[in-house]
Amino acid sequence: MHFSSCVSTDAVTLNSAKCEISSQDNSIKSSLVFENRSASDKIVVIDNTNNPIEFNSSRRILHEIHNFCPEVKIDFAYSLAKGGIAIHVNNKLDREVLLSKLPKESFGSGIKHPPRGNNTKVAYIKGVDTSVDLQNLSEYLLKSGIVISDIRRLTRRHTGTPTQVVKVSGSEVSVNKLCKTVVRINNKSCTVERERTARVVRCFNCQRLGHIAAYCQNSKVCEFCSGSHGYYGKCEGKVKCANCGGDHPASSTQCIAYKTRYEALTIQHPKHQHLPFVTEAVSCKVRL
Repeated sequence: MHFSSCVSTDAVTLNSAKCEISSQDNSIKSSLVFENRSASDKIVVIDNTNNPIEFNSSRRILHEIHNFCPEVKIDFAYSLAKGGIAIHVNNKLDREVLLSKLPKESFGSGIKHPPRGNNTKVAYIKGVDTSVDLQNLSEYLLKSGIVISDIRRLTRRHTGTPTQVVKVSGSEVSVNKLCKTVVRINNKSCTVERERTARVVRCFNCQRLGHIAAYCQNSKVCEFCSGSHGYYGKCEGKVKCANCGGDHPASSTQCIAYKTRYEALTIQHPKHQHLPFVTEAVSCKVRL
């Protein structure tokens, strides 16, 4: 532990926790100011290494960091129970250096990211062609100053086929920057949206809004044609929404019934920040 003191202000600082003591006249009057900042912004986690046994010891981990980022000061590093690695650095800037400069081949090609917790935010990139490699996309975003802790492509619930929607997780700063970025991939404009804090619940049994299948006593209805053919195979009927009768599946976010329910939820919960269905585009462009 490192302590520092200042005679003029009678202050004692312990890492990020700060105590200030002041006196006036000859009577003792003390004021205590405590700042408790999470240590998570000074930690780098590495998952999915090809050879976790090689990095069991702290000495081996420090040696790997020194090979690529000798300028970064490490407080301590250790292996995790499930095979990952945790690295504690001296400050947030050093963490960003590790995330941006550790090459892909370091630590057995493991995935480098900040700790995942309640401070992680989510955004969706829509219109990403299924041929795009997500690892390359993550690395390209990193070069633009957008640090991604997790990236994955969404798949269709029934068939498992990949969609053109990519879910991105990261710090609030990185997600904010991503949402203010015009993303173009293979000369195609993509839409970036935050995760909506208001969720419209849809029953997978009858397709109605407001309840889930576990508590549904209605007859089974097809998501795509609103018919009652009652099987999960490919639907060959004409597309028709079970909620509004429109020419789209019941799962479509363009459904007028969905939009009405979503807007009602935002009014009921005004403390949350809700985004419109399409975010506003801004400055820089990302091309792959």
